[in-house]
Amino acid sequence: MAAEVRIGVPVLDRKSCLSWNGEGVCSLCAYVCPIGSRAVELVGPQQAPLFHATGCVGCGLCEEACPKDAQAIRIAADPANPEAVREIPRSRIEEMKPSDVSMMPAGLLNTLKKDEILDLLAYVECGGRVSR
Repeated sequence: MAAEVRIGVPVLDRKSCLSWNGEGVCSLCAYVCPIGSRAVELVGPQQAPLFHATGCVGCGLCEEACPKDAQAIRIAADPANPEAVREIPRSRIEEMKPSDVSMMPAGLLNTLKKDEILDLLAYVECGGRVSR
């Protein structure tokens, strides 16, 4: 799948990532990834994300899940120039509609512990605004 469709690749700012900079343990990006460990795996004692561009399709769910105070993940259309932005004129968008499918991968809750589910619900309820 990753070889057939590639929207972009994840670019992680380790200084902003809560797990990499030691400010906390956050693995939301791995939890929401529909590809799983082929695209992002959790490494080390802080369970920090390690992205594999060859396994990632660039769907952006990890970028959306990253806490707003961290904003450590961006999907780059051009990994050689991650600051480049690909703009699509609104006039070229044929249709926009809400998805009938949840962004949360099927069966995800079955893999989580009770405290992880409660953390996820709290995150969703606060709209991604995490207070410290």
